[in-house]
Amino acid sequence: MRHILPFPAVAAMLRLGSKYDLVQLREEALLRLRFEFPSTLQEWDRLPMDYTQILTQKGILFDIINLALEQGIVSILPSAYYLCTDDIVSQVFKRYT
Repeated sequence: MRHILPFPAVAAMLRLGSKYDLVQLREEALLRLRFEFPSTLQEWDRLPMDYTQILTQKGILFDIINLALEQGIVSILPSAYYLCTDDIVSQVFKRYT
């Protein structure tokens, strides 16, 4: 069981691991991101309701999408975009009901 980490720590692990070719650091960050934002429906169905690898914060989905685009991690983008869109729609719905 991994300890939950704040998003800035995961982002730093990924950036440092990529820049300095620190494979273990980069892979740990990727593992966390891929767990939270799976690329298959089978993995999606097994997701817990809350984040377990990355500590949530306001605007985290936008931060994750930006990081994925910056680092070329396209496998997590469909899940992240879906959750982001779902979050926006629910916010708008709450505002007008």
